[in-house]
Amino acid sequence: MKNKFLLSFVVVVTLLVIYVLNHIYLGIQFDFVNFFVLFVSSSVLTVFVSVQKIKKNYLLLLFSISFLGLLIFSCFKINALQGRYDGFFLYVVGLGFCLTALFLYLADKINLPVVNGVRFISVSFVYYSFLVLFVGLSAYVFSKTGIRALHFIDGVRSNGADFVIPGISGLAAIFKWSLLMLIPFVKLKRIIIILLVISIVAVLHGKRGDVFRALLFASVYFSYLHFDRLSFKKFGFFILFSSSALVLFGYLGDLRQQSYDSAFSIVSLSQSYFESSTLAWVFTYTGFNFNVLNSYPTNGVMDKMTYVLIPFLNNSAVESYFANLSAISISGFNASTFLGPLVYDLGVFFWLELLVFLFLLIGLVFLTRVSRHRGAYFMLALLIVLLPFGNYVLTPSYFYSILFSCFIFLFVKLPVGQPRSTLK
Repeated sequence: MKNKFLLSFVVVVTLLVIYVLNHIYLGIQFDFVNFFVLFVSSSVLTVFVSVQKIKKNYLLLLFSISFLGLLIFSCFKINALQGRYDGFFLYVVGLGFCLTALFLYLADKINLPVVNGVRFISVSFVYYSFLVLFVGLSAYVFSKTGIRALHFIDGVRSNGADFVIPGISGLAAIFKWSLLMLIPFVKLKRIIIILLVISIVAVLHGKRGDVFRALLFASVYFSYLHFDRLSFKKFGFFILFSSSALVLFGYLGDLRQQSYDSAFSIVSLSQSYFESSTLAWVFTYTGFNFNVLNSYPTNGVMDKMTYVLIPFLNNSAVESYFANLSAISISGFNASTFLGPLVYDLGVFFWLELLVFLFLLIGLVFLTRVSRHRGAYFMLALLIVLLPFGNYVLTPSYFYSILFSCFIFLFVKLPVGQPRSTLK
C-alpha cells in the first residue's frame, strides 16, 4: 500500500512539473487556480486507482477516471480560448463530482433482490429479432432519405436531421442499442457481428460517434471481466487505448470536415497553441468541455427544472430547449459536460436538478440489477463514462432502450452460469 501511495505521489508531481514546463514553453501566465484544480483532481484520481476494487465500485471508478482524467487534461491550456477557472466553476465541478460519486458508490454498494420473471424466450431468438429489426428499419430509412456518407464523398455539406424519419429512426435506435446490450450474453462470433453491423450502419449514416460508443461499450464490458483490481500498469494501458481511440476519432472528424470545406482549420478556430489538427480536435472534444461549462451563467436562465424532463417532452419542446442551450458556446463549441444544462436551468441551485437526475440514474442502475440484465448495466456504465461529454442518459434512444431491454429480459432465459446479480 505504501508503494502505491508513493507511486501516486510521483504521478501527481510529474503532472505538476509537466504543467509548469508547458506554461513556460508556451509563455502563458501561471494560473494558481488552474494549478490547484490540477493538483486536487490528479491526487484524487491516483488515490482512487490505487485503492478501489473494480468490481466493488465499478461505476464510481469509471466516472472518476473519465471525469477527473479529462479535467486534468483541460488544465494544460493548449488553446487561447480557455479562460480562468473561477470560484463558481470550482463550486459546480466540486459539488457535482462529489454528489455524483456518492450516488454511484451507493448504486453498486446497496444489496438488491432479483426478479426471476417468467423466462421462456431464448437469447438467440432475441438476438436475431433485434438484428433483423435494426437492419430492416435502417434499410427502410436509407431507402427514403438516402445515404448520408455519399454526401461526404461528394463533398456536399449535409444535415443529419435530413436523414431521419420521425418514429422509425427512433425505433431503429432503440433496437440498435438493445442489440449492443446483448454482448454479455452471446459468443464472440455474434459479438463481432453486432459490432460490425452497428459500425457499418453508423458509417453509412455518417455517425462516427456510434462506432466509438459501440467499441467503448465492448471495452467497458471486457475491462470488467478481466480486471479485478486496477493497477497502474493496467491503468496506463487503458489511457493508451483511450487516447488512441480519441486520436482516431479526431482524425476522422478532420477528414469529414475537410471533405466539404478544405479551407477549414480546427487549429485556427480553436486558437490552438500547437499546429496539430488531430490534437486540436481531440482537445475540443474532451478537455475543452470544462471551459464551455465555465462560460455558463451563475444565475439560471430557465429558473426551472427542464433538462431532467427531456425523455418525457415532445420533440418540439426538446428542439426549442437545445436551440437555446446551444447559444451558450465558445467559438461554436457547446459541449459543457453533463453539468452545463443543469446550471443553465437553475444556476447556483443546479444541485437540486442534479439530485433528481442522480435518483433517476440510480433507479436505472437498480433496474438493471434486479432484472439481471448485465448488458443494460454496462450500457449505463458506458453512459457514465461519457458524462464529461454530455448527459446521454437522458437521450431518449438510450433511456428507452434500457427500459425496453430490461422489460424484455424479464422473459429471457439466461445462459447457464449467469450470476444472480450484476456484480460478482
